[in-house]
Amino acid sequence: MARKKRITLILIILSTLLLAGPGVVDIANAESISSFIPTDFEQQSVSSTLNSSDSINDGSAQESVKWNQGWNSFDGNWFYVDSVNPVSPHSGWLYTNGAWYWLDPSTHAMAIGLHECNGSACWFDASGAMATGWVLDGGTWYYATGSGALASGWLNLNGTWYWLDPSTHAMATGLHECNGSLYWFNASGAMATGWLLDGGTWYYATGSGALARGPVSVGGVPYCFDARTGAMLTGYQTDAQGVRRYFGSCGPLNGWGLVDGSWYWFANGIASTGWLYTGGSWYWLDPDAGGAMVTGLHACNDSAYWFSASGAMATGWVLDGGTWYYATGSGALASGWLSLSGAWYWLDPSTHAMTTGVQTIGSCEYIFNSTGKMMANCWSNGDGSWMYHSSSSGAIDLKGIMTDSGIQLIDDDGNARTGWIESQGSRYYCSANGVILTGWQQIAGSWYYFNSDGRMATGWLNDGGNWYWLDSASGIMKTGWLSRGDTWYYLDAARGGVMLSNGWYWIGSTDYKFSSSGAMVGAWVDVPCYSQYPELPTGCESVALTNLLNYYGFGLGKTIIADYYLPKGSNGNFVTAFDGNPRRSSGGLMGCVAPAITIAGNNFLRAAGSGKQAKDVSFSSISSIKNRLTCGQPVEMWNTEWGSWPGGRYAARWYNGHSYGLWGGNHAVVLKGYDDEQGIVYLSDSINGNVTRNAQVFFGTWQQMDSQAVVIE
Repeated sequence: MARKKRITLILIILSTLLLAGPGVVDIANAESISSFIPTDFEQQSVSSTLNSSDSINDGSAQESVKWNQGWNSFDGNWFYVDSVNPVSPHSGWLYTNGAWYWLDPSTHAMAIGLHECNGSACWFDASGAMATGWVLDGGTWYYATGSGALASGWLNLNGTWYWLDPSTHAMATGLHECNGSLYWFNASGAMATGWLLDGGTWYYATGSGALARGPVSVGGVPYCFDARTGAMLTGYQTDAQGVRRYFGSCGPLNGWGLVDGSWYWFANGIASTGWLYTGGSWYWLDPDAGGAMVTGLHACNDSAYWFSASGAMATGWVLDGGTWYYATGSGALASGWLSLSGAWYWLDPSTHAMTTGVQTIGSCEYIFNSTGKMMANCWSNGDGSWMYHSSSSGAIDLKGIMTDSGIQLIDDDGNARTGWIESQGSRYYCSANGVILTGWQQIAGSWYYFNSDGRMATGWLNDGGNWYWLDSASGIMKTGWLSRGDTWYYLDAARGGVMLSNGWYWIGSTDYKFSSSGAMVGAWVDVPCYSQYPELPTGCESVALTNLLNYYGFGLGKTIIADYYLPKGSNGNFVTAFDGNPRRSSGGLMGCVAPAITIAGNNFLRAAGSGKQAKDVSFSSISSIKNRLTCGQPVEMWNTEWGSWPGGRYAARWYNGHSYGLWGGNHAVVLKGYDDEQGIVYLSDSINGNVTRNAQVFFGTWQQMDSQAVVIE
């Protein structure tokens, strides 16, 4: 039996050790488990009942016990006998086998578990050995100091603070009041500092461990904690300075927060008011509503704005409840006249709403289409069959009724209008029944064109791919030559007034070239071309004059001018006479210039009884020379035999305030045409025949050779 009880005691001690939690001190003091079991006693069979003479008070025992010195087990308790004759049970503290035991002075029984010893609480394991360090008993932790006495109050171990209840010595966990302050201890009993989350509620333990209560600043951020429980408060809270803040589950809100169905912007818990710019958008936080974010139409600082469902301020067109508004770049809704991309809109000044249909603005009526755009220079549908015409300013200037024949103009008295109608700077023409005419119309023998809205057209008109010119004042279609700036156009009456373009056209006695835009870019006249050879080897000047005169129909032989009308001289006079003889290759300077040819031409014209005359037009500009050709007047001009830059000036003479000279390669030709698109001129050349030359080189050479030129007019 004794052996079985000893095994049972060993199992109890093992179970106690295995159930110990983290941090429990080894209550066996590193001795082997068998050292807790006395080796000098055996459980004896009961032979008699103890009485009062026995030193052990076990109550009314019914068995006799044989006591041994050392440990004895009796009736479920352990006793320690110092001697057996007489029996001397131990009481109080006992140190044996490296452990301390407490033998209750009143019962001599060995203490286990919590026990008061001489006024101090101690804890003894199942073997009776006094514990030190952490002790777990029935789910409660205690701390036995080095003396074995259980700690109470504050305990600091390795830099960590614990609270042992002074009345129970139990280690505190969770929220606990200690000396009038609230603290929070984790599951290991360690006192916490900083932010704490317990059961969904936040707390803040200060550096001392005491939970913050009331208004407290944490990291420079104000928080509010319940004065009684220390729980962090949420919602709106007002501090001692009267500052109202909103606290969420994580402290004072920053940024957007949804409170009671409205959005607010918080900065350290304080709701912002007025304008807010964030995330690339502007928001209005209504000061009259505590900073609540607004949506839709709203007045802000005396201006109207529109905010989307997200609260972002809109710019541009906004549709709200079927009504259009326009938010300017600043966000303020436009009112009154608004110009966008060349179109005009009217925003009602009282509501900012975009208007459509007929509107009276000031002293005028205007009509706006379904997109709000003001109509101008056109007819628009009004109510029913009524039509309204808007002038260039947009003001309605004409009213009419749509009929099967077109728009019938109606005056203020309801009568149809006929004939010419002038309104807002435009002209219209109504038939006898009041219908506005459109398209080409012949009125009183002249042709006019009326646009689709009935306005008489002026200026250039493209119809069916053809261009026409309508007088800018009267609107009458023009035919013949038209000068616009420095450009000439031709409106061909034979083709119904169509502007000529893209090619050469014979007009009168001249062939003209017109570009794709209709601009006149070339002219050509049919000047005959006699060769000076063989009769007149040096007579280019007289032959060129002959070609020029024959263009006007005089029918001269090529030697007539040289033989009978050209003045001849010597001694270096090449200006007013030919120095030498054109029929010879030598014998003088063998040439002349414009004054001599002018004299020769007039000599012939007088003899022929012609009203024409030769004219020296030397030193003219290139453009004036071309203009003469444009008007059908060819020009005799001085150039070189080879058509490019001359040799040196080998003779010079002053005449009428100008210096005339003879140049190497001196040669007279007739300019009879030009083509600006190709950059060429057409010549009647008595040596080379009908030729073309580079216009720039030709005119450059002509200017270098003293710009000599003669015409017949």
